[in-house]
Amino acid sequence: MQDKQQPRRYFDPEKLEKLAQSIQEHGILEPLIVRPLTDDTYELICGDRRFKASQKIGLKEVPVNVLLLDDNQVKEIRLIENLQREDLNAFEETEGILELLAIKLEMPTDSVVSLLYKMANEEKGNSNQNVLVSSKSQIIQNLFNALGRLSWQSFVSSRLPLLKLFPDIQQALRNGLIEYTKAKFINKIKDQSQRVDFLEQVVSQNWSLRTIKEKICALNNTQTSTEENQISTENGDYPKRVTSVLNQIKKMRLWSDPNKRSKLEPLITQLEQLIAANSA
Repeated sequence: MQDKQQPRRYFDPEKLEKLAQSIQEHGILEPLIVRPLTDDTYELICGDRRFKASQKIGLKEVPVNVLLLDDNQVKEIRLIENLQREDLNAFEETEGILELLAIKLEMPTDSVVSLLYKMANEEKGNSNQNVLVSSKSQIIQNLFNALGRLSWQSFVSSRLPLLKLFPDIQQALRNGLIEYTKAKFINKIKDQSQRVDFLEQVVSQNWSLRTIKEKICALNNTQTSTEENQISTENGDYPKRVTSVLNQIKKMRLWSDPNKRSKLEPLITQLEQLIAANSA
């Protein structure tokens, strides 16, 4: 039996082991779904996790239902089954729903994302593309109603932003290592090496969301302090010198002496021109 193009990319080893033990005790309670490829070869459509667990305990045969399905039907069934999992993480859910919408709307996933944003803009009154959006919106609304997991509006606001995360954060989400609420904050670390180290600590030490926020805040403060020190070093004693000169001019009231005032005037004019040019 072949296992091609399964939408699920990650299986928790511990949960797979528990399923294998359950199958060894009680057998497979729900048949797998397959379709025939040749006389003696079948493609696995649904039940990938049960099939892998059966292999772990050395089962030679498993119960199946054989269905005649085309490629689009296969993709749709697989995606729907995957979206019904209880342990589905946010990133897998996002990818699965987008792929399912791509099939239903007959367009690439990138175009689906653009369409969803257009729908959101239209709902807010910020779009002039009513005809384009409304011709597809019913299909989208029907799918989200059928799935019953979240509304398309919530999907746009809370799930689509996950596609903009750094690849290493996306992979951690896909593998179920972190929750998406944590991922959004870790993604604020722009330096890759810092982010990778930070992510490893989050996973290994199971940091809470509160701890993550505190650590990132401390990290940002350290970076800001370093940048300020660098600027101070580059500028040398200029701020102190400027303050000192101004204080002495005021103290000595240099403008009271006509001779000194005539020398001070062009200097003040130059400073005013410098400030004006810098403000432009």
